[in-house]
Amino acid sequence: MNVIFDVSWHLFHWFLIAMALIGVAVLLSFFMKNKILIFVTLLILVTATIFAIDQTRYSTFEELFEDQLHDDSTVKAMSIAINDISGQIPNTEVRATIEDESIIHAILEDFSELELKKDEDALYSDNRYTIAITINNEVREGVSRISDLYIDVDYHSLNGYEIISNTNHLQTIESLIEHEKVEWVPVND
Repeated sequence: MNVIFDVSWHLFHWFLIAMALIGVAVLLSFFMKNKILIFVTLLILVTATIFAIDQTRYSTFEELFEDQLHDDSTVKAMSIAINDISGQIPNTEVRATIEDESIIHAILEDFSELELKKDEDALYSDNRYTIAITINNEVREGVSRISDLYIDVDYHSLNGYEIISNTNHLQTIESLIEHEKVEWVPVND
């Protein structure tokens, strides 16, 4: 039963598109008598729809997290975990908390250039690094909200998105692994 529901859920948007095209074809047939013109119009609509749907799969790091992380946000701290992904279930090996504003800024600057494409088959848990960013956002005058933003990232993916830009977005994080001022704490299983 679940298989039927899953398949119908994944195909539902195609069903809606097909119904919309049939509706448009019927409406066009009232105004246009030339069937070739109707076909060409529908072909243009289908092409434009496919292009528009495909474009919704693309994003940038800043667009993806603009609601949580924007110019008015204050980043209080950043926790970086390095995961062992060799087994079936990833395990956190070590963790470090970063409070140095210049390091936090450098990491966010590395991420700011990322261009992303939604990857339907991506698994969040397969990423080498898990980053928790503690953010303070002012909701209204005198009222702030502190929240955590979690980012799972490696060389090729970020939170279910494929990284399509050619950037060295992990350079600052990887430089911290051997950094003497950063204390990496082993995590017990």
